Amino acid sequence: MKIVQSLWTKPLFDESAGRNGGWLDRKYFYIVTALSCLQFSKFYKEVELFTDSRGKYLLMDKLGLPFTGANTCLDDLDHCHPNLWCLSKIYTLSLQQQPFVYADMNIVIDKKIRLTRGEMDLVCQNRLQTDDEQFQSLLVRTAAYLPVSFHRLIETRSPVYNTGLLGGANFTFYTQFYTEVKSLIDSLPGISQHVGFLERDPASRFSRVNQIDLFNTLLEQYLFTLLVLNSGKKVTTCNTALTQPVYHHKMNVHICHQAESELCKHYPGYYYKILGLLNAGEL
Repeated sequence: MKIVQSLWTKPLFDESAGRNGGWLDRKYFYIVTALSCLQFSKFYKEVELFTDSRGKYLLMDKLGLPFTGANTCLDDLDHCHPNLWCLSKIYTLSLQQQPFVYADMNIVIDKKIRLTRGEMDLVCQNRLQTDDEQFQSLLVRTAAYLPVSFHRLIETRSPVYNTGLLGGANFTFYTQFYTEVKSLIDSLPGISQHVGFLERDPASRFSRVNQIDLFNTLLEQYLFTLLVLNSGKKVTTCNTALTQPVYHHKMNVHICHQAESELCKHYPGYYYKILGLLNAGEL
């Protein structure tokens, strides 16, 4: 089974998208990205990177991370608004042609994800139930531009699929997933302006989820869930123990320092390489 990861550098370096991949500092983005790739490479023979030209240069040419291949197809998204960062992931999913598991760059595993061939139609991380009132109210406000089907899913508080890990062998489904996202974005008047003015309140990183991340969550997790429900497809959930800091947790000093300690302990060569390249202004 192939592991797939992606990096679209436009949101990483764009001020309006928050920069640094949502992390406290760019150093921690590179530390967690390296730790994620290295741990997947420890358990799997094939870990492929889907990125743009700048991402290949940074992660493979400069850092030398052991991806088994790089596809610079995300250069195709250069015209897209950087706040729509979920597009790069969903586009990557649509390009797969052999059984795979896609893992976000903030996922770190400590053992192999065990799946049988019979479980490889559609795969996701797990299912989530959201009961937090503040999160719920933010979801409703952020979904203002989206179709009524999203609102129903939110209002009924139905469990949604956690798409940190996604994959399988149903390539047609993932092609449809990307087509639906693009169609939805193209059909909504003013969507680019709406996304461009979503709040990324610095204070929210410590207390709650910001609207940019929520909007991408709606397009990614909620649309995936709606497509599964409409198609009647069976989804295998991995429920594998893993580390995945999300939203404001990426700004947590303890979490950042813990990741730094792990990389320094297990992969000191990569750790000091990251520090050196950052100090030289090369990352």
